[in-house]
Amino acid sequence: IDSSSTLLRNVSYANNDPYKPGILGDAAGFKIGDNGSVYDVRYTTVDYNVAYDNEDSGFNVKGALRTLLRRNQSYNNGDHGFDTLVSDSTVLLNNVSARNHHDGISVENDANHVVVLNNILWHNAVNPSTLEAGSDPPARELFFGDSTKSTSDHNIVCGLAPGDVGGG
Repeated sequence: IDSSSTLLRNVSYANNDPYKPGILGDAAGFKIGDNGSVYDVRYTTVDYNVAYDNEDSGFNVKGALRTLLRRNQSYNNGDHGFDTLVSDSTVLLNNVSARNHHDGISVENDANHVVVLNNILWHNAVNPSTLEAGSDPPARELFFGDSTKSTSDHNIVCGLAPGDVGGG
């Protein structure tokens, strides 16, 4: 996605890296930015999209400035529902994240000024055993790490009972 873009009413599913069967990699549903430069992508709106059954995260924000993700659904992805890293001024508003392998929403690795408001995080962290060796388990519904001046408010969080990965 380039600067000043809108991604509206799309579906992304079953993206996998055919060269790495069984290994989680770079096959995210939607990628906003692609490197460590905070100014790679600017002023992007991601609205009313659905990401499911992707090998990696449903929505991946990396190297982006002023991104709005609102009214999106992310479920049953191999990593996070929404992954925000190496970015600045990202807003996650009115999204649904459910049954993803790791965190429902993850804010990490120098993602700064992130606002997480009015989202529904339901039964994520269904398969944290797929985290890379040496990473920081356990997976959670909402994770903030290595982030400055970020806030979270008015989210609905419903986690799995310990040991329960359930089927539905």
